[in-house]
Amino acid sequence: MNSSGTKVAHTKGPWKRDGQDRTISSPTGVICECRSHMGVDEAEANVCLISAAPELLEIAEEVLVDDLFPYLPAEFVAKVRDVIAKATGAAE
Repeated sequence: MNSSGTKVAHTKGPWKRDGQDRTISSPTGVICECRSHMGVDEAEANVCLISAAPELLEIAEEVLVDDLFPYLPAEFVAKVRDVIAKATGAAE
């Protein structure tokens, strides 16, 4: 379960880089290996972004259950909901 009480389908974090290669792992195993036809810099940036994904999703979900939620601009809340849906596979 996540902070909003829904079942988590993705591999539980934390996700981290394994050594100097571009493999991202969780405590339960390998998540992915990052390669890019655009070059090493892009692959490195993707490793950073992907490894932060579970924490970014958790923070986005917390925004919607936090006491500050009613005070946030509606456009921001809509963006947070959209990105959560994209990350969880609920987006169409």
